[in-house]
Amino acid sequence: MVRLLALLALLFPLVAMRPAEPEGKRYALLIGVNDYEDTSIGSLRFAVADARGMSTAFQKLGFSDTVVLASDASEAQGKPTRANVIDRLEQLSAILKPEDTFVFYFSGHGFTLDGKSFLGTADCRAGSADSLEDTALSVDLLKRRIGRISALHRVFILDSCRNDPTAKAKGTEQGRTSDFSKAMVEVSRTAETGEPGSAVLFACQEGKRSYEFDKGGHGAFTYFLLKALADPSAAEPDGTLSPYSVTKFAQKLMESWGLQSGNRQTPDPLIVGALGISFGRVTADPSPKVPTTTPTPTPTPTPTSGATVNLVFQPKVNSPVLYDEELSMILPDVGTVTLRLVQTVTIKKVMSDGSYIESSTVQGTAETGGKTVDMPAEVTKTTYGKHGEIIGVEEKDGSLGSSVIMGAISDFHSPSSLIRVGDTWNLHSKATVPGGDVVLDVAYTAEGTEEMLGYTTMRVRSAGKASGKGKGTWSATFWVDTKTGLEIKTRGECKSVDYPGAPDLVKNLKFARTLRD
Repeated sequence: MVRLLALLALLFPLVAMRPAEPEGKRYALLIGVNDYEDTSIGSLRFAVADARGMSTAFQKLGFSDTVVLASDASEAQGKPTRANVIDRLEQLSAILKPEDTFVFYFSGHGFTLDGKSFLGTADCRAGSADSLEDTALSVDLLKRRIGRISALHRVFILDSCRNDPTAKAKGTEQGRTSDFSKAMVEVSRTAETGEPGSAVLFACQEGKRSYEFDKGGHGAFTYFLLKALADPSAAEPDGTLSPYSVTKFAQKLMESWGLQSGNRQTPDPLIVGALGISFGRVTADPSPKVPTTTPTPTPTPTPTSGATVNLVFQPKVNSPVLYDEELSMILPDVGTVTLRLVQTVTIKKVMSDGSYIESSTVQGTAETGGKTVDMPAEVTKTTYGKHGEIIGVEEKDGSLGSSVIMGAISDFHSPSSLIRVGDTWNLHSKATVPGGDVVLDVAYTAEGTEEMLGYTTMRVRSAGKASGKGKGTWSATFWVDTKTGLEIKTRGECKSVDYPGAPDLVKNLKFARTLRD
């Protein structure tokens, strides 16, 4: 992933950084609707259990407050009516601060009719778009109410669009639609004071339905999301449970469940600058009380210290490999910027001494302040030594200093083809940039093997720093295919990066890179 920071020159002037935001608190509003007053809307069995289970999970993760509105509530003020939802949102708007995190969870029926989208509260009427407008929680209304909440980190979790949800009002409910998706993303963006990060976690993909899981006693998505929120292996490398990491973990479990049950359902996270959002960290005995009857994939046991893995780099010349990448960072006078990119990597030539030339093309979008900018395609040619060290970088815009640093941060470097669990090694290299040299020092540790996206991988952690004419400190975790040396996944963060003329260019950079299936 050499040269990604070079794209930033297209986005902003190099000026002073804004102060770092203080750490905030976490709040959640959870809605579960089993039964509807309108008898034309089919009942659900597990929506209430979903909301209460998620509340318990969030409490164990240290949330400051979780408010549950459920259709089995004994008191009227605890039921998930439209008025009660609006009232709770109003109360939260008076409490939450910009540095806080707000989670909105909904389990129940969703509707799209005449181009308008709604969440079905217990007292809604599904006869027509007009009746839904008057009685349901329209996405437009939700957007206005969420806009009053100043929390700049927002997560929306929707376990709706259940399979065959209506009894009589056919045509008012269907699988998740593109209109509903776009509307909910717009809701997630709304905040009066900025746009650092948001995420919308859908239970299923567009055009698909979600299912209830009888043996699990929950909606399928919520069941596996609860398992992810209680499992340390669902966390990012720094130990935090992010919207991305828990959804992807749940997704893998649901693949196995779908094959067994025949109910194919794939969760779909839409992330907008949300790499910095955290649900918390798993502590001792955090598991919410959810059934564990469904078998889950068994990971390959991690070898004991000293076990050997042949990590053989076998480049295929002129065979492009695609990666999905996301970077979130804070920029001077701009705030949080998120890059969503597709990288195409092609090995152009392998020399007899094991060194090789790699061509990389990256293009995608940049999002900041509610705006999205298309990023033009950028091409970089990098020459690597036989151990993966950077020998030379060529790129059109000449931003070599940032490219060399970013390459050291995000590319895996192996000392040889034979690595044992517990091995440590260092990379020291130097690259000439305008005005001097950038010196790179990176330390690696091979931690163990792990099944990842169908590959047996070696998990390797790194920590590094750059000095000279480009400065930065970072940490990363790589998952590398033990058969080919191909990078399967990378997660990491960088506290700061600068190079000549741009002190403290970037702060709090977080990046994710995953091999595209």
